[in-house]
Amino acid sequence: MIFPFRASILVALLLAIYPIPIVSSSSTGASETNLPVSTTTDAKNVDCAATTTRGGATDEAVCQTTLFDPQVVFDQILADDYESMDPVVLPQSLAALKSRGSTLCWHKHSTFHDHLLGVHNILRLWGQGPLIGRVGLFHSAYSNSFVNLALFQISERDYMKTLVGSKAEEMVYLFCSIDRQKVVVETLLKLGYIPKDGLSVPHLRNENEQVYLSPETLRLLVVFSMADVADQYFGWQDQLFGGGGNKGSMLIPGQDDPTRHVSTAIWPGISRPGLWMSYLSQLGQVARTFDPEWRQDTSS
Repeated sequence: MIFPFRASILVALLLAIYPIPIVSSSSTGASETNLPVSTTTDAKNVDCAATTTRGGATDEAVCQTTLFDPQVVFDQILADDYESMDPVVLPQSLAALKSRGSTLCWHKHSTFHDHLLGVHNILRLWGQGPLIGRVGLFHSAYSNSFVNLALFQISERDYMKTLVGSKAEEMVYLFCSIDRQKVVVETLLKLGYIPKDGLSVPHLRNENEQVYLSPETLRLLVVFSMADVADQYFGWQDQLFGGGGNKGSMLIPGQDDPTRHVSTAIWPGISRPGLWMSYLSQLGQVARTFDPEWRQDTSS
């Protein structure tokens, strides 16, 4: 059966209306809305949305008031109005992904391109703003601990910065440089909170190198992980990654057991609700433990 409307977007909208308690960028005074505005195609120094120009003047007020409005974002998603959602940056980013074959790769229940865009859209519906949306869009850009599918090479980091800006690219690189299963499930979910001092974890490709994740980065990683799972998971994944979801699931700390993974599970199965719904709720509680006062001063 082909659904004309993606269920993941409906889930995201419901969560935007009845949210899992997470700390959003807008509610904590994040610097996203205070960053420079640009109307150029070069996002190197642009880490917020570029605003539209109307009547010869930059309409910054519209950007400020609609940036985190889920209803506005939802309308833009339905209309495929990506130019308004994140002017210049989002359209050129989607074009770059397509040019690298994102629409040609299968991913869970659709194409890899649809998954990347779905994660972006969910994050935006959750009020995370353009910067975090860009991280969601490119979260597997350099390949990661779950997917060996690199659309971009590490040597292209400078090019990535021209697409999404330096701050978003830095987070994309971080998320592609760590073992997300160990950080999110085996550490943060097991602890039940975000450590005030952050975490230092081994680099995914070089265990002798340590990667520092600040508390703010950990919060964003948790929220992103929620969106990533919400877009793609249903009961079929419980078969793939946990033998039915009773024990051995990769979503339960200390339970991941590859011998219980059923690689022959037939897609899409019976499409029953999966463990991911409980998993998202628990991650939401972890994200809620972040204290905005832990944010580092990046103004200097």
